[in-house]
Amino acid sequence: MSEEDEGKSGNADGDSGNLKPPQDVSEQTKFDTLVAALDLQTLTHVSDLLYTPSIDNPYTALKNRLLSEFEVSQNKKVKALLEDLDLGDRKPFLLLRQMQELSERLVDNAFLKNLWLNRLPVNIRTILSISSESLSKLAEMADLMHEYNLGEVAAVKASKPEYCTSELREMKLQISELSKQVETLNARFASLNAKKRHRRSRSESRERNSRLCFYHYKFGGWIP
Repeated sequence: MSEEDEGKSGNADGDSGNLKPPQDVSEQTKFDTLVAALDLQTLTHVSDLLYTPSIDNPYTALKNRLLSEFEVSQNKKVKALLEDLDLGDRKPFLLLRQMQELSERLVDNAFLKNLWLNRLPVNIRTILSISSESLSKLAEMADLMHEYNLGEVAAVKASKPEYCTSELREMKLQISELSKQVETLNARFASLNAKKRHRRSRSESRERNSRLCFYHYKFGGWIP
């Protein structure tokens, strides 16, 4: 090899030694590795970063987003466990299952049991709280008692129209009786007024007759 070729080779080696890889190589590699490890549900929360990743630090941006989403999600789950979840229209067993899914080892079974029992009606909670059965068995018992409660409510609702009908009938009778009493009082009042007018008329007639008799006595048969 000629000196000129060796010089060129040396310059090339020197130049390659001075070249530095782009700063985003390791970021991009870690970004690709992290994306490959995420499940589909998690990827849906960071889809915008997948389609338009950060040019300078895609891995750091993705990591920060995941940490933020995870923290918010955990806070929401704890809040739902402690405050938001209630029985509503669900069966107690379904409520327990949802609470177990939200807890994800955030709380132990004893604490979860207390949270669940506090969401149940008082009569069910009172019975189950003294039972030593497993949590799944308690949920089955709660479902049976809940169905019984619903049956009792349905029976009350079914009898309510009949109760209302009888109550309305009684009220109508009372109103009718009061109307009769008012009519009787009005009739008595009218009769008393008629008697008063009759007595007043007779009194006025007697007074006129007395005056006539006085005139006849004083003036004789002539009355002007």
